[in-house]
Amino acid sequence: MTRTRKRLRHLALAIGTAAGAVVATDSGLRLAACGVPTSLITICALSVFATVNAVGGSVADALATTTYRCPSGCGFKVRLRSLDAGEHRRQQEVAASHPSHT
Repeated sequence: MTRTRKRLRHLALAIGTAAGAVVATDSGLRLAACGVPTSLITICALSVFATVNAVGGSVADALATTTYRCPSGCGFKVRLRSLDAGEHRRQQEVAASHPSHT
């Protein structure tokens, strides 16, 4: 993984965490204004935070992943992360000659 991709991944994780905290706090404050018990506010805020944070993690993984597809368009894919150039080349060849084409 290149240095730029690592930085993008870390930035996406940080943004996801910050966005999760903001949305969870907002949800908690809105529920508190309606008179919802504290235990329910806590549960809802934590679940909202976890969901938004998980989406940020998915975005970070998507930014850090390289996908090789079968050149004939059959839908076969190889997804890679954190490999050197030689290993990337080998996986490109795997995608081009996967078992249904040999």
